[in-house]
Amino acid sequence: MRKMNSNIFSIAKLSVFAAAVFSASSALHARTYTIGQNNTTSTYGENIHFSFGSDSSRQNATIENAYWNGERTPVDVIFSKGSEAGQTGEFYFTTLYVYGDHEYGSGPDKSVNSSLTLRDGVKLNMSGSTTVTGVFSATNAEVSTTYLNVYAYGHFNMDGGSLTLTGTSTTYTYKISGEMNLNNVVFTANDKVLIDGGRFGNDGVSINDANVVFSGNTSFTGTSLLVENTNKLSLLNSASVKVDSLSASNLSVSQNARVSVSSASDLSVDNLNIILDDISPVSFADIFSASDGTSIVFSAETTNISVMNSSGEVYNDVDFAYDGDGNIIGISEVPEPSALSAIIGSLALIFALRRRR
Repeated sequence: MRKMNSNIFSIAKLSVFAAAVFSASSALHARTYTIGQNNTTSTYGENIHFSFGSDSSRQNATIENAYWNGERTPVDVIFSKGSEAGQTGEFYFTTLYVYGDHEYGSGPDKSVNSSLTLRDGVKLNMSGSTTVTGVFSATNAEVSTTYLNVYAYGHFNMDGGSLTLTGTSTTYTYKISGEMNLNNVVFTANDKVLIDGGRFGNDGVSINDANVVFSGNTSFTGTSLLVENTNKLSLLNSASVKVDSLSASNLSVSQNARVSVSSASDLSVDNLNIILDDISPVSFADIFSASDGTSIVFSAETTNISVMNSSGEVYNDVDFAYDGDGNIIGISEVPEPSALSAIIGSLALIFALRRRR
């Protein structure tokens, strides 16, 4: 066996089922609006127009930072199902924009982000595109949009529910350049999804720091999934991906996650990180599969493989299993994590020195 090192969301005119309260958001005072939906009412604000419970009169929705008492402040919007009889929790738009203000080089912690939060039972449907440079969060909600674009420093988070992307007409229908965290979400895309960096601000600075995490029992079904440059995709816990093809520059996969492609030639990974629950041997055939039955293997010349535990401790000097052609087909033996080995070695040295005394 060989070893490898491994303009304000204006609710000024909103009077039906809307309540405004003030809350603190970081050092800034965000305005928070909670909107309960009635399925027979259409409501129009200055920069947001939406139809409740019907897709017959869709318009745009814009949520963005605005000046409040001379200070640029975020606007936080919450969509809720409502408690009155007949409320279905359905919100319909053409396009949705959730904006944030960012200063290049300052990092996401310095951003001033407006946000949209969907509570349990909400159904959000966009016939056009969804653009997020701020924060989008949802819990047990159903989200459907034609196109999705999450910009650098943007955040798209869902816990439970479903995300459906219906567009099919562009080179890539959905692009994730910021952070996406989907936990226990049924995620379906009708076309190609790209995880890649993008231009930032008027200067067009390129940022390649996209980080997409599927966790829990999240399942993704689509045609093509692309991860480029230094951007990352992680499949944690029992998350699964079923696509025609997957090409990833950086892919992390838990041993209980699953990846399915059309054929072995439709899977390409530059840097593969395997996350183990224990140090038992692992067959890659249990993680990666092809619908045409071809075996998925990895070449040490084209794929750099590292192994770690769920705490992020790296296993060094891992013994890999190989087929007759020298391709990597699994992990045959895993030593203790390097950090643990260092601790054990230090303790042994201390014990030996004490004995000498």
